[in-house]
Amino acid sequence: MITVNMKDNEGDGRTQDYPVAEGTTAEQLAELVKGRFWENGYTVRVNGTNVTQCRSTILQPGDRVSILPRKIEGALPISR
Repeated sequence: MITVNMKDNEGDGRTQDYPVAEGTTAEQLAELVKGRFWENGYTVRVNGTNVTQCRSTILQPGDRVSILPRKIEGALPISR
């Protein structure tokens, strides 16, 4: 078992240590956290690098993982 530091858009926005099995890929973690259809609306980053298209990235101890929506709704346009 290894631990990665994960941040997602749920909760208070803080990161948390998340235990995963050795050999877990970024895709497996995203599916575990967000469900089967995560790729429809989320971007996955490992240590700041977008790995959404490289789903087979194997997580290492201490990796920083973020799983965030591609589109954040509710923002108002900036008026000039």
